[in-house]
Amino acid sequence: MSLLKQILLVLWKNFTIRRRRWPRVIFELIWPIVLFLILMWIRTRNLTTYYDACYNEPKYLGSTGFLPALQSYMCQWNNTCYNQSSTTDEFNGESSFWRRISSFTDGLSAILNDQQTSSYLSEIFSDLNISNSHGDLWNGTIQATQDQNDFNQSIPNTIITALFENPINLANLHQSWFLNQTHNSLSNLAVAAQIYLASMQTGLAYSYQSDIDIQQAFCIAGEFNRTFSVSEKQINETNNFLCYDLPAEDLKSFLISVQQQLDEQFLADAQSNTVQMPVDASKIMHTMNELSRHLKTLNVNFSMDMNNINIRHLRSIYVDIKYGIPIVRSYCNLGINMKKLNDRKEFKQALELFHKYEHKNSEIISDVAINQALKSFTNMEDFQGGSDIYQRYLCRIEKNCFTLASIIHFYMQSGNVNRAQEIFNKSKQKTMGIYGAMMKGLIKNDMLNETVHLFFQIPNPDEIIFVLFFHACARIGTEEALRLAKKVLSNLPNSYRENSNILTTAFDAFIKCGDLLFAEKLLPKIKKISMSYGNLMKAYNKNNQPEKTLDLYEQMKFDKIEPDVICYLLLVNACSNIGILSICQSIFEQIPKSFLDNSYIKNALVDMWGKSSCIDRAENIFQSLIQPDTIGYTSMINSYGLNGMGIQAIELFNQMPRKLILEETYVCVLNACSHSGLIDQARSIFSNITNKTEKIYATMVDCLSRSFLFEEAQELIDNYESYHSPSPTMLTALLSSARNRRDRHLSEKIFNRIQENFPELKNRLISASILLSNVYASTGDVDKSSNIKNNLYQLGLKKKIGLSWTAINGRLFKFRAHDQSHPQSSKIYAEVEKISQELIEYGHQYDSSWITRPLEQDETVASVLCGHSERLAIAWNFVVNPNTTKIQITKNLRICGDCHQATKLIASIRQCEIIVRDTNRIHHFCKNGQCSCNDYF
Repeated sequence: MSLLKQILLVLWKNFTIRRRRWPRVIFELIWPIVLFLILMWIRTRNLTTYYDACYNEPKYLGSTGFLPALQSYMCQWNNTCYNQSSTTDEFNGESSFWRRISSFTDGLSAILNDQQTSSYLSEIFSDLNISNSHGDLWNGTIQATQDQNDFNQSIPNTIITALFENPINLANLHQSWFLNQTHNSLSNLAVAAQIYLASMQTGLAYSYQSDIDIQQAFCIAGEFNRTFSVSEKQINETNNFLCYDLPAEDLKSFLISVQQQLDEQFLADAQSNTVQMPVDASKIMHTMNELSRHLKTLNVNFSMDMNNINIRHLRSIYVDIKYGIPIVRSYCNLGINMKKLNDRKEFKQALELFHKYEHKNSEIISDVAINQALKSFTNMEDFQGGSDIYQRYLCRIEKNCFTLASIIHFYMQSGNVNRAQEIFNKSKQKTMGIYGAMMKGLIKNDMLNETVHLFFQIPNPDEIIFVLFFHACARIGTEEALRLAKKVLSNLPNSYRENSNILTTAFDAFIKCGDLLFAEKLLPKIKKISMSYGNLMKAYNKNNQPEKTLDLYEQMKFDKIEPDVICYLLLVNACSNIGILSICQSIFEQIPKSFLDNSYIKNALVDMWGKSSCIDRAENIFQSLIQPDTIGYTSMINSYGLNGMGIQAIELFNQMPRKLILEETYVCVLNACSHSGLIDQARSIFSNITNKTEKIYATMVDCLSRSFLFEEAQELIDNYESYHSPSPTMLTALLSSARNRRDRHLSEKIFNRIQENFPELKNRLISASILLSNVYASTGDVDKSSNIKNNLYQLGLKKKIGLSWTAINGRLFKFRAHDQSHPQSSKIYAEVEKISQELIEYGHQYDSSWITRPLEQDETVASVLCGHSERLAIAWNFVVNPNTTKIQITKNLRICGDCHQATKLIASIRQCEIIVRDTNRIHHFCKNGQCSCNDYF
């Protein structure tokens, strides 16, 4: 075998062996490299060698060569010096304080027999031992202030309260699990020093661990329990929220906000006795200085450079705290003082204070102070000043989630939505506070659909986000908004299902969207305050459900909730809608006397007494007004008009200051003229109106039409339409009077105009169709009348259901047309039949033209007309009290002609005064068979 093949075979064999034992191969390769690096480190260390005064180099041996060895021996012949040397380590790093003390004591070995020196040393070591054992005089905790929501807006109030009701371990938020630092752990005193140093250098800016690392340490490694002292009852809820419901990035943001703001609170609240360790340090330094001076007297050349000790050692801590704390405390107090000024709405003074400190040293202006400055500029609407602040502190604002949220809020308040959107889009870590500022700004700028769209992009929304979402839905108030609100409410996280703030705004959203039944279900779950009841009362009044407002008031009394002035105002308005004197009197007696002097309450009472036909009491309230406003005058004029007192309404109108007269006032006085037949006075008032609106024109048209002045009314409509689009209100008023006149041709003409111009207004078409059907029926054209009614019935368009209210023995009753729901229905209908027989005996003939639907097989004209709601209410009064002398009824529709004629006869037959208020006016049916309207309705 050739030599080459043998070499190749050996190489192949070695390669195979090495491949089978690859860890050993790697070690064999790395180990020489490691030894080389160690050797290089030793050779390159900065080791200083100290030599004796007579030191000579060692003699060279023969192995170095003949000439070098000869030279070495000849030059050092008969040398008696010791060839000794020593080295000392001056490695480029900081020696610890204890090493310096050790070097100090070693250097004094030559003078240990000196008694004064021994005394100094004993005192130094004694103080060091005391300082070492009592160094952490601050226990590391701090009690949060009462303004706990300032820490983070995205955390629910219940969680905030649980976290901050006990002192917080601030020192734990400065350890390596949270801060990105080289020290694994710091003592409480070292933490205090770190806070002071950071505040003087970088405005409390730190480098932090990653989101995941912080979450694992906080939630798994037990840092939660070491940081916060939460009661046993709330610890599970609080821990679950922070560790499971809150994303890691939001948890980190929250903890950073707590740490930074508590740092400032610690600095601002620090007093001379807060950190007592520098007192011991001062004593130690003093003793050391005395010792140094004593050594000099002993001619001992020994020095210790105390001025170069690091900040983490005693002397620097003492010096920095001693001379830096007044400045640090002053700048930390800046944010707190600005907040106090802003809370008192002294925004200008807050900015003056900010600029004063900014001119001194802008380097240590805290983020809290910048945040408060932005708040001041926002409230003062000084948008240029706020923009300047943003430009000066741009980098700091965009790095701090709280100031970033404030600048978004600032631009949103200024109306610069695009700029706020740019900042929002640029933000890398969008916290709940930033999302909240964006949603709040969109709502402020009426971008409600965009608000809802943004909500569905937010992961794990918090309490504030849910509140803003429901607020946006309430502002939108559509069916789609209602659907989304129900969807979000049904999918609320478990931790929020009993949240009072969220449920309260959801409650308001359902009210504004018109779903009062769902709102009623939420009412027991929300915080029971008068405002919540008031919101629902207002909705009931708006939806023509005044009786529910009264029921809710009874529920308030049962829940022991004291109504405020707004609730009583809504109650008075509900009584005005009901218009029953006994109910009005009952509520009036429960209003606190202190509220009766309120101008809003007085104006509402004028309206209530007027609509309940008690005109004398309305006049008394009006006269008690020291300086009546527009509402007071208009309410009294309207009360006169409803009760057929047109002359008194005109007299009061003429006494009214011109500057107080508004559109509503003109409408009420013209209505008063209309219901009293005062045509000439109405013309005079109308001609003097400078700015005639659609409502004013429509009221004048109604006034002329009631007197059958159709040509003049038509001229007025044509005059209005020459400058405006047609008005359905005017045409309907003209059609209603044409129906009373039974003018078929005019009725058809007007109906066609309504149908042509307003096909989308279903309610108007229904009213117009019924009026035309009544015209046909009254003129004998039953087929056309039935055709119109059948068409409405087939299209599913129904006339508004008639409702009537009456009160008996202080209890309110409501009836609808052909109502069978009352427990005493059999007795009521028996009384209706009895009254019907009495009417027929007195010559009453039922008018079928007032029937607005096709008759069923088992129905008659009499049974349909006697089933009207006001007839049932009258019958029930007689069932309860056969000898009653006064009946009061309120109806939601205009009284029909047949019921009007029948009620006059009932009042005469039963010798009972009957008061019926319909949508147009109040009818006083007297015992002599006459009505106060003189059949002019």
